[in-house]
Amino acid sequence: MKNSSSEIRRRNRTSALRELLHCEKLTKPELAVRLKLSLPTAGQLMEELETQGLVRESGLAESAGGRRAMYYEAQKNSRLAIGADITRNHLRLALLNLAGEVQDTRRIRLAFANDEAYRQRLRQELEAFLNKNQVMKTALVGVGYSLPGIVSADRQRLTLSHILGIMEPETFAPAHWADCPYQCFNDADAACIRECYDREDMTDFAFLSLSDTVGGALVLNGEIQRGLNGRCGEIGHMRVEAGPGARMCYCGRRGHYDPYGSAERLAEQADGSLELFFQRLEQGDLPARQVFEEYLDRLAAVVQNLAVFTDMDVVIGGYVGHYLGPYLDRLREKVDGMDSRQFASARHIRLCRHGVDAAAAGSALPLIRQFIQTV
Repeated sequence: MKNSSSEIRRRNRTSALRELLHCEKLTKPELAVRLKLSLPTAGQLMEELETQGLVRESGLAESAGGRRAMYYEAQKNSRLAIGADITRNHLRLALLNLAGEVQDTRRIRLAFANDEAYRQRLRQELEAFLNKNQVMKTALVGVGYSLPGIVSADRQRLTLSHILGIMEPETFAPAHWADCPYQCFNDADAACIRECYDREDMTDFAFLSLSDTVGGALVLNGEIQRGLNGRCGEIGHMRVEAGPGARMCYCGRRGHYDPYGSAERLAEQADGSLELFFQRLEQGDLPARQVFEEYLDRLAAVVQNLAVFTDMDVVIGGYVGHYLGPYLDRLREKVDGMDSRQFASARHIRLCRHGVDAAAAGSALPLIRQFIQTV
């Protein structure tokens, strides 16, 4: 079936907006060359985007001997999206513009409950965040939710989360405003989306998220794989220890990697503060060093297994990944000690580019992408 003229024009508008979001400014002739379109078509696209309030004039270009062309730039903040990372005890918010740039973040202590009182408080916090940033709801393209568990295929609800107490057939749907789209994402998937958003060099890799819970994702051809039941990447429930002395996972089973690899494993050594733990580690605190060496041993084994099994880069993210930079060489040494020469897994270890707000920001990015595809 041939594409209709309206569909072709929509695709061209999307392409034009993307070019403008990636460039500081462009003239109509420059856009025409980039998109391989006629100059009149490029001019019409600019006018249509300008009418929608997505593009504006941005001064005249230097003269090339004739009439000076007008520059245009994207109004990045004309539309925005909110990402909300929901954990057992906190809510982390991130406000992103059309270029995927984080404009503001906020962390709120808020204990999760699957009831209307929690949903009401969630709406209030979203409203307060919008008001703080002077954002009208009409400028909001949607809200993305990052959640520690399995989400439904339509991304409208959380269907299973041991850590939040959501057990099938019970579900959690974070509905807020009737006229505002929302989508739910597994928290590790959301952090992974943030990590590989608009990066051509990140097309195939395994992602390991070390936050309040351990999660992961497998990315092939730039797409996160969901698996048969939407549970691909549940690295936290890999068994790494056997016997009655193994640590208890929040799911009720012993020996899973989560209680050994979560951020809480380190934070519990420093009054519940991961930041304080790494401060003590940097200061040479002996108990912190001993705990961290044990932590790295477990992490090295998991990373080496992932690298051998997937034959891909392993990207470590989450709250712990944010702090691992000074200790990456030590981790690689441990992986090297477990590896055979044919795999060289240590060379495939990479750290995340984004920090503690990655899951919140990542959950907003698909809504931005969807908006751009429909302009």
